[in-house]
Amino acid sequence: MNLPRPGPPRSPSAARPIFLLLIAILVALASPAEAQEGAPKPVLRWGGDAEGGAPFVEADPGDPTKVRGFDVEIAEMIARGLGREPRFVQVSWASIPQSLERGDFELAMSGMEDRPELRARHAVTLPYFEFHEVLAVRPADRDRFRTMADLAGKRVGTLGATMAYDILLGEQKRTGLSPSRTTTTSTRTRTWWPGAWTRCCWTTSSPSAR
Repeated sequence: MNLPRPGPPRSPSAARPIFLLLIAILVALASPAEAQEGAPKPVLRWGGDAEGGAPFVEADPGDPTKVRGFDVEIAEMIARGLGREPRFVQVSWASIPQSLERGDFELAMSGMEDRPELRARHAVTLPYFEFHEVLAVRPADRDRFRTMADLAGKRVGTLGATMAYDILLGEQKRTGLSPSRTTTTSTRTRTWWPGAWTRCCWTTSSPSAR
Protein backbone atom coordinates (compact mmCIF):
# COMPACT_ATOMS: atom_id res chain seq x y z
CA MET A 1 0.00 0.00 0.00
CA ASN A 2 1.46 3.35 -0.99
CA LEU A 3 1.08 5.98 1.72
CA PRO A 4 1.13 9.72 0.96
CA ARG A 5 4.04 11.45 2.61
CA PRO A 6 2.83 13.61 5.51
CA GLY A 7 3.83 17.23 5.80
CA PRO A 8 5.64 18.83 8.76
CA PRO A 9 4.04 18.46 12.20
CA ARG A 10 1.84 21.26 13.44
CA SER A 11 2.60 23.33 16.49
CA PRO A 12 0.87 22.19 19.72
CA SER A 13 -0.82 25.59 19.82
CA ALA A 14 -2.36 25.18 16.37
CA ALA A 15 -6.03 26.12 16.22
CA ARG A 16 -7.02 22.82 14.63
CA PRO A 17 -5.20 19.79 16.10
CA ILE A 18 -5.54 16.66 14.03
CA PHE A 19 -5.72 12.88 14.37
CA LEU A 20 -3.79 10.43 12.22
CA LEU A 21 -3.00 6.73 12.03
CA LEU A 22 0.21 5.02 13.13
CA ILE A 23 1.19 2.17 10.85
CA ALA A 24 3.61 -0.71 11.20
CA ILE A 25 5.21 -0.98 7.76
CA LEU A 26 5.07 -4.74 7.35
CA VAL A 27 4.77 -7.10 4.44
CA ALA A 28 1.46 -8.05 6.06
CA LEU A 29 -0.02 -4.71 4.98
CA ALA A 30 0.68 -5.26 1.31
CA SER A 31 -2.26 -6.29 -0.83
CA PRO A 32 -2.52 -10.07 -0.46
CA ALA A 33 -2.28 -12.41 -3.38
CA GLU A 34 -5.48 -13.73 -4.83
CA ALA A 35 -6.93 -16.00 -2.17
CA GLN A 36 -8.44 -19.32 -3.05
CA GLU A 37 -12.17 -19.18 -3.45
CA GLY A 38 -13.86 -19.72 -0.10
CA ALA A 39 -10.64 -19.20 1.90
CA PRO A 40 -10.91 -16.83 4.89
CA LYS A 41 -9.54 -13.33 4.42
CA PRO A 42 -6.25 -12.45 6.11
CA VAL A 43 -6.71 -10.33 9.25
CA LEU A 44 -5.81 -6.65 9.70
CA ARG A 45 -5.40 -6.00 13.43
CA TRP A 46 -5.95 -2.46 14.63
CA GLY A 47 -5.50 -1.16 18.15
CA GLY A 48 -7.53 1.36 20.13
CA ASP A 49 -9.06 2.12 23.52
CA ALA A 50 -12.77 1.32 23.70
CA GLU A 51 -12.96 2.02 27.44
CA GLY A 52 -12.72 5.78 27.06
CA GLY A 53 -12.52 6.38 23.33
CA ALA A 54 -16.08 7.34 22.40
CA PRO A 55 -17.17 8.48 19.86
CA PHE A 56 -14.15 7.06 18.01
CA VAL A 57 -14.42 3.53 19.39
CA GLU A 58 -16.64 2.13 22.13
CA ALA A 59 -18.42 -1.08 23.06
CA ASP A 60 -21.65 -1.65 21.18
CA PRO A 61 -24.52 -1.52 23.75
CA GLY A 62 -26.41 -4.08 21.68
CA ASP A 63 -23.47 -6.52 21.68
CA PRO A 64 -20.58 -5.80 24.12
CA THR A 65 -18.35 -8.21 22.18
CA LYS A 66 -18.34 -5.75 19.28
CA VAL A 67 -17.17 -2.16 18.96
CA ARG A 68 -18.66 0.78 17.11
CA GLY A 69 -17.62 4.34 16.29
CA PHE A 70 -15.90 6.59 13.77
CA ASP A 71 -12.54 4.80 13.93
CA VAL A 72 -14.28 1.43 13.58
CA GLU A 73 -15.72 2.57 10.26
CA ILE A 74 -12.32 3.90 9.13
CA ALA A 75 -10.64 0.60 10.04
CA GLU A 76 -13.29 -1.32 8.11
CA MET A 77 -12.71 0.84 5.02
CA ILE A 78 -8.93 0.32 5.18
CA ALA A 79 -9.31 -3.45 5.66
CA ARG A 80 -11.77 -3.68 2.79
CA GLY A 81 -9.34 -1.82 0.51
CA LEU A 82 -6.61 -4.29 1.45
CA GLY A 83 -8.83 -7.33 1.04
CA ARG A 84 -8.60 -8.12 4.74
CA GLU A 85 -10.85 -8.70 7.73
CA PRO A 86 -10.56 -6.01 10.46
CA ARG A 87 -9.96 -7.20 14.02
CA PHE A 88 -10.02 -4.79 16.95
CA VAL A 89 -7.38 -5.13 19.70
CA GLN A 90 -8.14 -3.40 23.02
CA VAL A 91 -5.26 -1.49 24.62
CA SER A 92 -5.09 1.43 27.04
CA TRP A 93 -4.67 4.72 25.20
CA ALA A 94 -1.31 5.56 26.75
CA SER A 95 0.10 2.17 25.65
CA ILE A 96 -0.99 2.28 22.00
CA PRO A 97 2.41 3.33 20.52
CA GLN A 98 4.31 0.72 22.56
CA SER A 99 1.83 -2.00 21.60
CA LEU A 100 2.27 -1.12 17.94
CA GLU A 101 6.06 -1.41 18.31
CA ARG A 102 5.67 -4.87 19.90
CA GLY A 103 3.65 -6.03 16.92
CA ASP A 104 0.38 -6.48 18.80
CA PHE A 105 -1.39 -4.97 15.78
CA GLU A 106 -0.59 -3.35 12.44
CA LEU A 107 -2.62 -0.15 12.73
CA ALA A 108 -2.97 2.23 15.69
CA MET A 109 -5.96 4.54 15.89
CA SER A 110 -8.18 5.89 18.70
CA GLY A 111 -7.35 9.59 18.51
CA MET A 112 -3.60 9.56 17.85
CA GLU A 113 -2.51 13.19 17.57
CA ASP A 114 -0.11 14.68 15.04
CA ARG A 115 2.79 15.13 17.48
CA PRO A 116 6.53 15.29 16.67
CA GLU A 117 7.25 12.47 19.15
CA LEU A 118 5.05 10.06 17.19
CA ARG A 119 6.44 11.11 13.81
CA ALA A 120 9.98 10.47 15.07
CA ARG A 121 9.19 6.85 16.00
CA HIS A 122 6.46 5.69 13.62
CA ALA A 123 5.19 5.81 10.07
CA VAL A 124 2.08 7.98 10.02
CA THR A 125 -0.69 8.73 7.55
CA LEU A 126 -2.06 12.02 6.38
CA PRO A 127 -4.44 13.43 9.04
CA TYR A 128 -8.04 12.31 8.70
CA PHE A 129 -9.75 14.20 11.54
CA GLU A 130 -9.68 17.76 12.93
CA PHE A 131 -10.81 18.99 16.33
CA HIS A 132 -10.65 21.95 18.71
CA GLU A 133 -9.27 22.00 22.24
CA VAL A 134 -11.80 23.57 24.62
CA LEU A 135 -12.17 24.15 28.35
CA ALA A 136 -14.85 22.25 30.27
CA VAL A 137 -15.81 23.94 33.54
CA ARG A 138 -18.50 23.55 36.18
CA PRO A 139 -21.73 25.33 35.22
CA ALA A 140 -21.37 27.63 38.21
CA ASP A 141 -17.91 28.72 36.95
CA ARG A 142 -18.97 29.39 33.35
CA ASP A 143 -18.65 33.17 33.64
CA ARG A 144 -15.53 33.08 35.84
CA PHE A 145 -13.26 31.01 33.61
CA ARG A 146 -13.40 31.85 29.91
CA THR A 147 -9.71 32.18 29.00
CA MET A 148 -6.45 30.56 30.05
CA ALA A 149 -5.48 33.77 31.85
CA ASP A 150 -8.53 33.34 34.10
CA LEU A 151 -7.03 30.07 35.35
CA ALA A 152 -3.86 31.55 36.83
CA GLY A 153 -3.01 29.63 40.00
CA LYS A 154 -5.73 27.00 39.40
CA ARG A 155 -5.41 23.25 38.75
CA VAL A 156 -6.40 22.14 35.25
CA GLY A 157 -6.61 18.48 34.34
CA THR A 158 -6.18 16.68 31.02
CA LEU A 159 -4.83 13.48 29.53
CA GLY A 160 -1.04 13.23 29.67
CA ALA A 161 1.15 12.87 26.56
CA THR A 162 -1.27 14.94 24.46
CA MET A 163 -1.22 18.29 22.71
CA ALA A 164 -3.64 19.57 25.35
CA TYR A 165 -1.12 18.75 28.08
CA ASP A 166 1.64 20.48 26.11
CA ILE A 167 -0.56 23.58 25.94
CA LEU A 168 -1.08 23.47 29.71
CA LEU A 169 2.66 23.19 30.31
CA GLY A 170 3.15 26.31 28.20
CA GLU A 171 0.43 28.14 30.10
CA GLN A 172 2.00 27.08 33.39
CA LYS A 173 5.03 29.18 32.51
CA ARG A 174 2.93 32.06 31.20
CA THR A 175 0.04 32.29 33.68
CA GLY A 176 1.02 30.08 36.60
CA LEU A 177 -1.83 27.57 36.27
CA SER A 178 -1.12 24.06 37.58
CA PRO A 179 -1.40 21.20 35.03
CA SER A 180 -2.82 17.94 36.39
CA ARG A 181 -2.12 14.87 34.26
CA THR A 182 -4.19 11.70 34.06
CA THR A 183 -3.36 8.46 32.26
CA THR A 184 -7.00 7.64 31.43
CA THR A 185 -9.05 8.95 28.52
CA SER A 186 -12.02 10.01 30.65
CA THR A 187 -11.24 13.71 30.16
CA ARG A 188 -11.56 13.24 26.40
CA THR A 189 -15.10 11.97 26.78
CA ARG A 190 -16.17 14.75 29.17
CA THR A 191 -16.52 12.48 32.19
CA TRP A 192 -16.19 14.68 35.26
CA TRP A 193 -14.48 13.25 38.31
CA PRO A 194 -15.75 15.21 41.33
CA GLY A 195 -12.82 16.61 43.28
CA ALA A 196 -10.23 15.51 40.75
CA TRP A 197 -9.45 19.06 39.69
CA THR A 198 -10.25 22.33 41.36
CA ARG A 199 -11.55 24.18 38.31
CA CYS A 200 -11.74 22.59 34.89
CA CYS A 201 -10.35 20.17 32.35
CA TRP A 202 -9.31 20.21 28.70
CA THR A 203 -11.39 18.14 26.34
CA THR A 204 -11.98 17.93 22.60
CA SER A 205 -14.84 19.41 20.60
CA SER A 206 -16.09 20.35 17.13
CA PRO A 207 -14.81 17.25 15.27
CA SER A 208 -14.81 17.09 11.50
CA ALA A 209 -13.62 14.36 9.18
CA ARG A 210 -11.10 15.38 6.57
